[in-house]
This record gives sequence, structure tokens and C-alpha cells, in this order.
Amino acid sequence: ALPAAAQICSCNNVTKGDLTDAIACGCTDVPALKSCTKAGTSCGSCVPLLKQILEAEGVEQSKALCEHFSHSRAELFEI
Repeated sequence: ALPAAAQICSCNNVTKGDLTDAIACGCTDVPALKSCTKAGTSCGSCVPLLKQILEAEGVEQSKALCEHFSHSRAELFEI
């Protein structure tokens, strides 16, 4: 596990501790974390880490392709 001081978003200087604090304050998805901490709002390369940190903190994440389309990639394969 990464320490709280680990830098997750170097573009906006956001640490894992910043993200876990935001999650504890009610951020329950990637868009909320982006809005609250600015992580993932520049180059976007840390967005997969945001999802992993949410899951590691016990926040279940949707497998939907996006907020406008409720199917996952696996479900599309079955259609």
C-alpha cells in the first residue's frame, strides 16, 4: 500500500493523503475527487489510480463505460 505522502497527481501536487481525506469527507467517485482535489484534471494519467484508491478505501466503483452509458465492456461483449 502507498503511504499517505505518496504523490498521485504530479500535475496538481495531490497526495494519497489528500485523496483519502476527500473520500472520508464524502467524495465517492472519480468526478467528485477531481472536483475536490483537482487530481486527474490536467493530463489525466492518474485517473486509474484514483479509481484504485477509491476501491482500496472501500468505495465500490461502477464498471459502466461512463455516467451516460450503464453497460460495462464485458456486458457489451455479450450483447
